[in-house]
Amino acid sequence: MELNRFLSKNYNSEEWSIHKHSIFKKKIIWIPVVTEIDNKFYIYLDLRIKREVLLVIKNAMVNSIKFYLISPLISNPKIKIEGDYIHRLNIENYLNCYSNNIIWDGVKKINFDFIGNLTDYCKEFNCLDKIKEIYSLVNINVQSNYKNWYNNELIYNINRSDIRDEFNSLYRDIQLSQILK
Repeated sequence: MELNRFLSKNYNSEEWSIHKHSIFKKKIIWIPVVTEIDNKFYIYLDLRIKREVLLVIKNAMVNSIKFYLISPLISNPKIKIEGDYIHRLNIENYLNCYSNNIIWDGVKKINFDFIGNLTDYCKEFNCLDKIKEIYSLVNINVQSNYKNWYNNELIYNINRSDIRDEFNSLYRDIQLSQILK
């Protein structure tokens, strides 16, 4: 399958590059965006290029391409990631990125089933049992706050209350997605 289908029809060839089985985006350096391994497509969920990743996801949805989201750390050849740690890293990256404002809004805008993609990934690689533990750790970070004694107010790590509220019930949505798919 051609990787061109992940890009819009009028993409700028100076900013985007297709090399072997990967697509790269130029942002000071060439950052990998999409890769093909064993006839499966993986999109790097990289917060450095949030808008470009959302654009690639939207084009993949329009072209009905099945893909999974993975951590950009996997693309670094200096880091040796082996065994089940790869799946832990990817699940944690899914959940951490879902709490990002731009990713959150972009996913809602393009009607992408982010949680469904997470459960598809976990079913494909048999790592459904890891979701609960990782979700608990990420949710602690999303819900954490501290008291500003000078102004007598709580300051949260994630400023938006709608993201924090949905994260409280996110594990239930993940379980429902597992049952329905």
